[in-house]
Amino acid sequence: MLFLQGDRDKKIYTDNTVSLLAKDKMVEKAIKFKEMGFPVLKVKLGDRGFSNDVARMVAIREAVGDDLPLRVDANQGWNYLDAKRALEGMKGLNIEHCEEPVLAGNTVDQARLTAGSPIPIMADESVFNHKDAYKVLSQHAAHLINIKLGKSGGICNSMKVAAIAQAAGVYCQTGSFSESRLGITALVHFDMAWEHIIYHDLDSPLMLSEDPVIGGMTYHKDWEVTVDDTPGHGADFDPDFLKRFEILEVK
Repeated sequence: MLFLQGDRDKKIYTDNTVSLLAKDKMVEKAIKFKEMGFPVLKVKLGDRGFSNDVARMVAIREAVGDDLPLRVDANQGWNYLDAKRALEGMKGLNIEHCEEPVLAGNTVDQARLTAGSPIPIMADESVFNHKDAYKVLSQHAAHLINIKLGKSGGICNSMKVAAIAQAAGVYCQTGSFSESRLGITALVHFDMAWEHIIYHDLDSPLMLSEDPVIGGMTYHKDWEVTVDDTPGHGADFDPDFLKRFEILEVK
């Protein structure tokens, strides 16, 4: 990954995600993740009725205290009015940003929210490629962008998105879908190459029942994420894991 020319001294710490569940279950998860030492929590919202989501966030904030940063991902779950009310209802809860509050591609409502939101708005599903990034940022439809290698089609396309954001003076987050440490290793190398990527959502391997990867990125006790100097991205699939599956040869 030498061509990325990343900053080896850059410190990257991952959040962990509280899934959208009943309020009490979400509070339990938040408390557990705080006790595990995660420096920030990402909370999934977007339930029917914005008041339920606000109640979830109030309960989580009360449970984890005032100092632990929280992030919100609404997954396009609100309409404009509910999003506006939800963001206003959460403005005193020390929330770093809110991902994709309304339907992706609805730049009119996204821009209206961005202009008046007390919480920074992050574009995720609205930005797949550099053209999307230019459209969203030129229309002032987000304060921030979430970059995912899988969403943009790999490192090179993601670099174009990052470059557009950098030129606009916009901070970014690296995120993921359900990648193993193989994919997240490449993402960490990418992350290190850009100073304006300051948010890191790199928890997907923690959600897998098994770790099929050898080498690659490492989680540390304080949830710092690092990679080593191994050539390439430094990760590969565990051959013992692969032996458990049928091999299909394509000719």
